[in-house]
Amino acid sequence: AIAKGSGQGGGAKLEELVYEGYGPAGVAIMVKALSDNRNRTGPEIKSAFSKHGGTMGGQGSVAYLFEQKGVIICKADTVKDELSLKAIEAGADDIDDSGDQLVIYTSPDNIEKVRDALGDSNVESAEVKQEPSQTVVVDDESKAKTILNLMEALDDLDDVVEVTSNFDIPEEILSKIG
Repeated sequence: AIAKGSGQGGGAKLEELVYEGYGPAGVAIMVKALSDNRNRTGPEIKSAFSKHGGTMGGQGSVAYLFEQKGVIICKADTVKDELSLKAIEAGADDIDDSGDQLVIYTSPDNIEKVRDALGDSNVESAEVKQEPSQTVVVDDESKAKTILNLMEALDDLDDVVEVTSNFDIPEEILSKIG
């Protein structure tokens, strides 16, 4: 046990696990976990779902509602128009310049090419993510609060690496919730 704990005994093998389920208001949730014990991780995630008004689904139950995309977030102080043109020329699929930051979407294969075209000094982060293909608008304050509590409970679990969902809560409801 001492050798294993100090890293000499060929420690436990970590495996990537994906759990799917539904939250309140029918929102789809995908949970990516990295664990050395799936018998511990599965029940923890199932418990978080059930305590916060959600249900676990089988493999593939919500995966079809998400697609893998390369997401590049540019630094806030960049020139959006100039970077948008560079991204389009490099093969970006979509660009969102509505917020403070420029967000560029690419195919997972193209993310490195587009990031390199933008230059490291302009890029804050670049990663491949599961993005929802359609969203569910949640305009009920109590359901929105329950969804946010569920997302927080899942995110707080030790083995959870990423939680993705397809909900869209309007700004006025978010401001009421706090």
